Amino acid sequence: MRLFVGANPVRVMASGAIDVNHKDEIYDGKVPDIIDNAYVIVEFDNGSRGMLDLCMFAEGSKNEQEISVVGDIGKGEAFVPESVVRFGTREAGRDGVESLKAEDPRI
Repeated sequence: MRLFVGANPVRVMASGAIDVNHKDEIYDGKVPDIIDNAYVIVEFDNGSRGMLDLCMFAEGSKNEQEISVVGDIGKGEAFVPESVVRFGTREAGRDGVESLKAEDPRI
């Protein structure tokens, strides 16, 4: 989010839990503490806000992570694992929203 916004976080609010995944697994004698769903809101020093919506067990969804950042200029969104980034400005409106596939040939 910091790279997208170009600012530093000043406040974080979050709620998450271990509700479905990994609850019946044991590694080294312990049940893993992997959070499988969460909402995280980040406020930045330039007034922008970002949000992470994570759900690792919602099979009815294309992506397990949806990250969005909103500010007075516009909005940016990233979708994982689909690897799509969508962004637009208030000035350009809905017709000006652009999408790109975030691919790295090194991976």
